[in-house]
Amino acid sequence: MSYSEERRDGRWQERRLEVLRAADFRCERCHQQAKLDVHHKRYRPGAMPWEYPDADLIVLCGYCHESAHGLANHVDVLVEIQVFLKAAYDRGEWDSLNFWADVGQRLIDSGQAKFEGLV
Repeated sequence: MSYSEERRDGRWQERRLEVLRAADFRCERCHQQAKLDVHHKRYRPGAMPWEYPDADLIVLCGYCHESAHGLANHVDVLVEIQVFLKAAYDRGEWDSLNFWADVGQRLIDSGQAKFEGLV
């Protein structure tokens, strides 16, 4: 089943409505009532969209939803860069990677703190 089909599935529509009702049909970040989405805070391999517990779902307006995805994607990229740089440094491939690994970690810490404050 494609993602588009999953979103049209009656089980997702029912689950989505439950989550929207629980949030009083308001964005849980900015309290707007327009263009609401139910955002998955994390993804579990093999799980269908309607199988997530309440703790993994949040109601967001379109702007806050885009913001959450954008920031989450940047944090993921920074984590990948930091892991790559640390592994290269651990193999002794480039001493200056220690500097970049440290910079990467500081960026990740900063990005995660901002992301956690939004969600």
